[in-house]
Amino acid sequence: SSDCYNFGSGKVNGSYFPVVSYIVNHMNSLPEKMNGRPARIHCDLGSVSNVLGVVSGKVDIGIAQSAVLYEAANGIGEWAPYGKLRTLRSICTLFSKSLTIVARESSEFRSSSDIEGKRINIGEPGTGTNANARLELSNEDALIRFREGKLDAIITNLSHPNSFIQEVLASGGPARFVDISAIKDFVQLYPYYVEDTLPAKCYPSAADNRDVKVIATPTILFTHEGMSVEAVGQLMTEIIVNLADIKRDNSELASLQAESLLADSVLPAHEGALDSFYRHGLVRIKPT
Repeated sequence: SSDCYNFGSGKVNGSYFPVVSYIVNHMNSLPEKMNGRPARIHCDLGSVSNVLGVVSGKVDIGIAQSAVLYEAANGIGEWAPYGKLRTLRSICTLFSKSLTIVARESSEFRSSSDIEGKRINIGEPGTGTNANARLELSNEDALIRFREGKLDAIITNLSHPNSFIQEVLASGGPARFVDISAIKDFVQLYPYYVEDTLPAKCYPSAADNRDVKVIATPTILFTHEGMSVEAVGQLMTEIIVNLADIKRDNSELASLQAESLLADSVLPAHEGALDSFYRHGLVRIKPT
């Protein structure tokens, strides 16, 4: 609607919703709202749905994994029928989600290279997890099947520590994390992913309590090139100025640093975001 700014998020019980909800509530608490308009949250499935929402005009600002945005901007993978979505613009990077594999201790599933012949799940259509792995089974269904011994492993894409993983580890007998094979080669081939570490302290109940190397995908707040420069600039300024409060109030963003807001994005930056970064000394060259 033209009388408000719509923010795409994800399911209410997912990781996107509380972050986007916090931002929307903060903007609506300002006397001037968001450049004179209220903000409104729009719930959908996640990354893929948010890109479609921004492109169609259903939402003004979305949140998505960098891998999904990269493919959409370049018209590859499942986005090939749409062509290159050149109007997408990044606002900032918020946090990373890790591609995580949890397997039964009895499954002999030790490395991602052992995946052939294993019974796994990897997320619903419309989510970044599904876009990363291309199969269809919700986390809820996967947990039930894992408990029943009908799955050897669960593959999901989320930030840590996470209550879903804690539920998985607490059900169906001993379980452990599976190493991702050839991470450095993978990251070099797919630059929208980064190498990360899942600390052992996050899940002390894992059968093999150890640090695990994982592949992470940054989560990016994004919009389209036609979005108001003033509105995006105000939004970015509010995030920068209130970063300490945002980190305190959002577990997903607890490790967020001002510099990481600028993490190399797979999209061109929106002019309003660049203006705000410059005004707050995060970039040295004034945007033209």
